[in-house]
Amino acid sequence: MPDIQDGHAQAGESSWPFDTGKGTAVHQDGWQDMTARMAPSAVSGYLGDAALNVKVSSIVVPGVDIAAGEAMVRGFCYKTTGVTVKLEDNTPSPDPRMDTIVLRLDMANNEIYAAALKGQPAASPKPRQLTQQQGGIWEFPLAYALIKKASNEIDTVTDCRMFSDGGKLPQAADPSKADPIPSPGDSFYMRDTNGIESLSSFSNRGGWAINEDIGKYRSYTPHLNYASQDSPKPQLKGHWKWISQNTVYFVANIINNDNKREIHAGGQQVYMNVDLPVKSRGGVFQVVNSVLFNNSDSAESEDNYWIGNAYISGGSTVQPVFQNTTDLKATGDWLTRIPHNASVWISGVYEADVFNEGNG
Repeated sequence: MPDIQDGHAQAGESSWPFDTGKGTAVHQDGWQDMTARMAPSAVSGYLGDAALNVKVSSIVVPGVDIAAGEAMVRGFCYKTTGVTVKLEDNTPSPDPRMDTIVLRLDMANNEIYAAALKGQPAASPKPRQLTQQQGGIWEFPLAYALIKKASNEIDTVTDCRMFSDGGKLPQAADPSKADPIPSPGDSFYMRDTNGIESLSSFSNRGGWAINEDIGKYRSYTPHLNYASQDSPKPQLKGHWKWISQNTVYFVANIINNDNKREIHAGGQQVYMNVDLPVKSRGGVFQVVNSVLFNNSDSAESEDNYWIGNAYISGGSTVQPVFQNTTDLKATGDWLTRIPHNASVWISGVYEADVFNEGNG
């Protein structure tokens, strides 16, 4: 039978911390239950800070040096003025391995310390799964160290720190590496090595994905495929953005700056297409806009302005199709030639294949 409420805490109810009464004794499990919900496990600071940065050690081989810094690990504080960690096993293996540098919270011994988790040697090594047990061992990753095959030397160190400060949105170079056990709705700010900024979230239906790019567009080169080898080389301009999860807006310009020669397909029954910035989802056809603008001073068989569409049928290319504006009853025309001083413009929104939904 459940306790009957009489205006005071019953046997099955608890609350803390208080100055007086039942909630004055706060044990560490209760402290973890409270603080882990208020602050994520993260390095204190901002993306790009040197706090707890990991690099190859000049003191211990194989080993890593961890810079001074602070962190929260599952509700508990950690601080160091700098520490060196020796990797667990320096016996060379015929295959490389991936070790993980972590902060380990040990509730049984009331401490947090830096440690290295030895990975399994393999042709394509992967990090070892972390231990994350509420009330027990909780490991928070700082970096991955790739050990060379047939050697005990560290080849590369990959940063996987997640940052948080003052309740602001957590920041990470790659959230999928920073938090191996995320919860639905977890969100992060990211900035990649090219300075591109974005917001990402985690969902049970798909995992990590970018919500949207913020700031400047991403540039890309929209290669023109299946043009003949003797055609002039076009000027290629393109940019794109994630505008929603798994959804891309892009612009591609293919410009023939040659004053005399056209760009034409490399054979009969061959049609030119253009690269997309990221792979599209298969199993469905998608349509974006395309235009051929003929800016030639001399007469050409084409009109000066051809309107059209471009279809995407999965994969990494888009296929322009133009309407014959002089004969609206005629069929559409594939992209087989771009007159001299003419341009092809393609832009639109399409569904990408981030979640590997394939042909579904």
